[in-house]
Amino acid sequence: MLHQLRLNYKNSYKMRHQLLDPLTEKEKQVFIKTCDELQLNYNNLPGFFFIQFTHSFLLETPPYVWQSWFYSWNIRKNVKMEESPILSMNQVYIDLCKLINKGFFRMNKASEQKYLKHLIYECVSLYKDIGVLVDIDNERKEIRYDKIPMYQKMKPNIFVELYYNQIRHFLDFDFDKNKIPEDIRKTVFHFQNKWENSRNGYSIGDEYKSPEKVDHVVIYANQNTLDKALRILSDEQKKAISFYLKKYPYTLEKICDLLVKRHGASSERNFDGKYKILPYIEEYVFSSLWLWK
Repeated sequence: MLHQLRLNYKNSYKMRHQLLDPLTEKEKQVFIKTCDELQLNYNNLPGFFFIQFTHSFLLETPPYVWQSWFYSWNIRKNVKMEESPILSMNQVYIDLCKLINKGFFRMNKASEQKYLKHLIYECVSLYKDIGVLVDIDNERKEIRYDKIPMYQKMKPNIFVELYYNQIRHFLDFDFDKNKIPEDIRKTVFHFQNKWENSRNGYSIGDEYKSPEKVDHVVIYANQNTLDKALRILSDEQKKAISFYLKKYPYTLEKICDLLVKRHGASSERNFDGKYKILPYIEEYVFSSLWLWK
């Protein structure tokens, strides 16, 4: 999991410096216009616009192009124009099909436009999960919040992308939510709670005085484990962890074994044979700033 997170971070970092390269001229027109309207650049482009949905394959247009359009045209602009802003699922579908028919977005050649409704539903469902949209009925959604939290640096935007495209899918399987890197955990919590209503200034977080009421928000930290890790790991061992992670695709179990054999770490083991120091190494690695540079 850790190795894949680091690899995906590097890939996203590289891709963000080449955003226009895979686009057609018409896609560039839409994307550049959206970026101008929202004052976006390759650093502050929200990771929320890079999400891969189950039906994303229907479009060859990259996610950050059509998803930034979806937000700008159907949510942000709607709030500016309407006193009681409503998102119409059918209107989104009609507008998306128009852009495809005019060549501004590209369909997968093996796909049919009628299935785009599934993609729109998935996109809208994510906005509903956060609390930006609320059901009026199956067709209409009330827009509660329209101002997306903006991070001016690239790193937190990639963190949001990593959470929605990778970490989120592991939480119901074999990935302990307590092991989500602390930097990502804090960034996602802020992102999910700081959407604002441009009319009254309220944010999503104002609605939930107790974070536990929002089950989908990642708020769980293991600060005690991290504090102990910082105490028991020597400077030499911390440097060794950094060296092994950057130079070799080692698992944390392998790194733990090397710390014991080469760098004086405790060799005590649990009943299952694993080193007792392993959870502290894991927490230190997942919470380390340098890991994401």
